[in-house]
Amino acid sequence: MTLVLALKNAQTFTALRSLVETDKSNAKLTSLGKRSVTVNGYKDSLTIDDFAKHVMMLTQKNFEFSEEERAHGKFIAKRINAFYFNTDVEMGVKKTITRILCWLRDASFRLNTRWQWEKNGWNKTFKFYTKEQYQKAFNAIPPQGPDADILKKAHCPDRWLAPKEVTKLQKIEKCLGTIETSVQPIANAANNLGTQAKNYAKGFFSSLQAKATKYKNQALTTVQNATSKKDDVAAVTNAT
Repeated sequence: MTLVLALKNAQTFTALRSLVETDKSNAKLTSLGKRSVTVNGYKDSLTIDDFAKHVMMLTQKNFEFSEEERAHGKFIAKRINAFYFNTDVEMGVKKTITRILCWLRDASFRLNTRWQWEKNGWNKTFKFYTKEQYQKAFNAIPPQGPDADILKKAHCPDRWLAPKEVTKLQKIEKCLGTIETSVQPIANAANNLGTQAKNYAKGFFSSLQAKATKYKNQALTTVQNATSKKDDVAAVTNAT
C-alpha cells in the first residue's frame, strides 16, 4: 500500500495518528523546496499540506468528535505544527536555489493550506467544544457567546474553550498587563536618560567647539605677533 492510499483510508483521527507517530514519520525540505513527509514502511511521500488538509476534511465531516478522538487530534496538530517549523529551520541552512524554490511554493501563502492551518485556526480546532461536547465534558452549560468564530467560513458550529483554557488566557492577559505596567516606568526612565545623554553630548561638543575656536584664535594671534616682530627686526636691520 502507498502512503497516498493509507492517508485516504485514514478516516478517523485514531487511524491518522498512526501515520504521524513521532518514531514513524519525519518531515524534510527537498532540494526542490518541497516540504515532504515520509513514513516508515512506505516508499512514497506526501507534503505537510496533505496531512493538514486531511485534518480539515475529517473535522468538517464531524465536529462532534469524541474525547479520545480529540486527544489524537491534538497530537496530530502538534506534529503538523512541528513539521512546518522543522522545515522552516531547515530552509535556513539550505542552498540559495532551494530557498528560492521553497519561497516560490509559499509565495501564495494567504491562499495555501498553511495559511488556513495557522491563520484560520485549524491547528487549534481541538481546543474547542461544541455545546453538546461542553455539557458532556464539563457537566455545565457553556457561557453566553461562543469563543470560536474563526472557522465560521467552514460552517463550524458555535464552540467554546475549556474552562481551564479560559482561565489560562485570563492569567496570561493579567500577566501581560502587569508586565506592561512594570515596564512603563523603566521605559520612561530610559527615555529621560536618553534625553539627558543627548543634552550632555550636545553641551560637550559645544564646549569642544568653543575651545577649538579659542585655541585657533590664540594661534592666529601668535602668528600675527611673530610676523609683526619679524617685520620690526627687518626694518631695524635695513636702517642700520
